[in-house]
Amino acid sequence: MIPTPQLSNDKLIQIQIGTPEDPFWSFSFRYWKEMSYFEVNQQSSKWFKSLLEKLSDMSEMKVGDFLENGILKDRNRYHKVNWKSRNVPIKKSDLSHVPKCFLNEDDYEIVQFQLSKATGRVIGFFDNMRVFNIILLDPLHNLQPSRDFNYSVNPTSPTYTPFQLLHKKIRETLHSVQHHCETVCDPLVRLQQDIEDEYGNFHMIMVDSILFEDLSLRMEEKGCESVNDLLLEYLCNET
Repeated sequence: MIPTPQLSNDKLIQIQIGTPEDPFWSFSFRYWKEMSYFEVNQQSSKWFKSLLEKLSDMSEMKVGDFLENGILKDRNRYHKVNWKSRNVPIKKSDLSHVPKCFLNEDDYEIVQFQLSKATGRVIGFFDNMRVFNIILLDPLHNLQPSRDFNYSVNPTSPTYTPFQLLHKKIRETLHSVQHHCETVCDPLVRLQQDIEDEYGNFHMIMVDSILFEDLSLRMEEKGCESVNDLLLEYLCNET
């Protein structure tokens, strides 16, 4: 039987996260956002599995060891983003979801690395804690168009949560009722019919605009996708 090595807490921490000077790769999605040409709605579950496996693989390497190893960097197509390269569809200033203190400082270079040649890139930067902040996912390799594909930039489509899809359906139905109904019809009846056809049974609650704005704000603050989720969050905190 092989004895289990006895390690101090300091040694365990170094094995798990490295040292403050040279930590293992870790990732943050704090500043990630979908934007035109960098949306992921069209990607399959296999693509997302590839993304997670790549982040897992990178997490096994120390940041300093990686950055000092030219072969590793080349193998992962790790390099600074060239904002002046041919057919780049956005400017650095378009990254409005990233704080200006990171965009305007030379110490925080925007870089990319590949999932694979066929599955696109991950774009982000290292912060002062050497955490890699992912700011864009680029499954179609749109940020640095490739000569192999005639420098083409391909359109993408946005991703919606279930609540966002329902909200979108409600807006579309109301717009249709208001602009395309030849006969007088009750928008609530039409709305209920359309949504039941697509989503099955559901409950409709009518609220005034002030309460709706308040509920929407609280749902956004709590990260809830429905009023039910918001109520559960409230009840759990009250008990």
